[in-house]
Amino acid sequence: MIKLKNITGTKLKLIDLDMKYLDDMYEYSSNPKMYEYFEFEAHKTIDETKSYLKRLIKRSSKKDAHWWFIQLKENSKIIGSFGVHDIDMIKNSCEISYAISPKYWGKNIFSEVMEIVLDYLVNDLSFHRIIATTARENIRSIKGIQKYNFQQEAILKDYYLNSDNKRYDAVILSLVQNKNTNSISDSSGKHPSSMNIKNKYIAKINKIKDKSSKFPNKEFEYVLDVLANNGTDFINKLETRFKALFNQKYAIACNSGTSGLHASLAALDLQHGDEVIVPGLTVVMDAYAAIHLGATPIFADVDPNTFLITAESIKKKLTKNTKAVIVVSLQGLPVDIDPIMDLAKKHGFYVIEDNAQDFMGTYKNRISGCTGDIGIWSFENKKHLSGATEGGMICTNNIKLATKIRKFAGIGYKNMTASGGRTSLAISQVQDPNYTRFDTIGLNYRMPNIVAAVSLGQLESYKSIIKRRQKVAAIFRKAIQNCDWLTEQHIPDNCTHTHYTFAVRYTGDQRIGLSWKSFYNKYLKLGGDGFYGACVCPHLEPSLLSYIKDTRYKKKIITPVAEKIQKEIMQFKTNYRDLEVAKLKANVLKKLIKMLNKR
Repeated sequence: MIKLKNITGTKLKLIDLDMKYLDDMYEYSSNPKMYEYFEFEAHKTIDETKSYLKRLIKRSSKKDAHWWFIQLKENSKIIGSFGVHDIDMIKNSCEISYAISPKYWGKNIFSEVMEIVLDYLVNDLSFHRIIATTARENIRSIKGIQKYNFQQEAILKDYYLNSDNKRYDAVILSLVQNKNTNSISDSSGKHPSSMNIKNKYIAKINKIKDKSSKFPNKEFEYVLDVLANNGTDFINKLETRFKALFNQKYAIACNSGTSGLHASLAALDLQHGDEVIVPGLTVVMDAYAAIHLGATPIFADVDPNTFLITAESIKKKLTKNTKAVIVVSLQGLPVDIDPIMDLAKKHGFYVIEDNAQDFMGTYKNRISGCTGDIGIWSFENKKHLSGATEGGMICTNNIKLATKIRKFAGIGYKNMTASGGRTSLAISQVQDPNYTRFDTIGLNYRMPNIVAAVSLGQLESYKSIIKRRQKVAAIFRKAIQNCDWLTEQHIPDNCTHTHYTFAVRYTGDQRIGLSWKSFYNKYLKLGGDGFYGACVCPHLEPSLLSYIKDTRYKKKIITPVAEKIQKEIMQFKTNYRDLEVAKLKANVLKKLIKMLNKR
């Protein structure tokens, strides 16, 4: 916890936050002029302000932040708040934020606040880098900015909407003080560069280990173990932990979800002319894997509400050549798998579950990805579990499939088995020039040990990772609850969604006359994050259009639902590690909806 002292100026004091000043805070927090300026809604009740103040006090109790109330000396009235956050005491850096009652705008209050805070941060605490955002027209009137020679880093065009309904630019300012490290030397006259390097790496380690980072648990410790060449087999540890968690007999780590798809289909011994049914709404990799093995991808339509492939759409595409079906748990929603497995049993095809976007989702109280013949997960950096770069896992209960998968993904080493890598051999045998190594034509899809180290650290804290994504989804769900032209991906009662994203269908072009891209631009302009659209339907990607043309593809592609909803889907981020940031972005969305509904 960072505890900064209270500060006193000529007209005001900065004092610790306290619930006893709730009435004063509500007075300025309910002022519409202030919140029009910052494009948030003014507080309608004192309970809203109370809740906000509690969150601010909680935030101020963390080790990287401190907030004060701004109090007038003459009457002890609270007229605003000032925060120092993202504090890094090793780098001596921070950011500053503020909110001041509109009644005191233009009265040099803000100028005095900035000056006394900057004096404290620069002179008392020796901060070298300070970031602030303010309206462009304020720069000349703020003494602290002039005094400490702040530099303009970026201009945010039309950032503020003032009460006169005109937009004003904001400026991101930075203060970088010269630490004069070159003038420092030890008693021998040498520069203490080793100390600087040590401090540099300590700062990086602290940043990685911070609870708000992406890898705050044992990932760093495990990576150091790999770099120290201690011989720990993290791949085996990861596979063992993974198959136990998913209650599968075999788990094979690979270097990406895509290579997992390729290796899994290779294990089915596909022949030229065999068909693999894939969803009409997904990424292209499912089709790529089939094509690389000489099979033909067949595109099945999806449900308009869940966005997922169904038994009914698969049934329409079945032929005597159907060898496999790849189902995809898009956005983290499990597929309705039981009817598909019934079809597979009846018609004799394999089912591969592509769970790249779903981790530990449930279907009828069973873990998603574990019902089909093979399940595949991705550890790409944006997925639920991150290998820091790329990574993947393949699971099955079939020993023959597991053996074929491991060999194909392991360059075809003959001694590889379903449950492990190369078997132990006497060194003299391996070194013999007549020793043969390979009995299968395969590729090097093996997971690096350092990726397994990171992935294991992530797996050990998967519950909190998933729970946080679900909380973010709930925040965005609340933001759209009164909007009839943003419809969330339907979640059946028998499923648990793990929310790779919070996905909705946008029908505002028909309802309010605003295109998808125009809505995107307005959301971005108000301060929202750039959400993603759905990937173009695979058969409409240029690569597959060329494949269809070059191979004289004769199958009819009829996916009207997929092609329609693909253009409507909006995918809002759920991987915020700070729920307060997620709430901020969701409030921007809520405000935009309210603005557009008034048109």
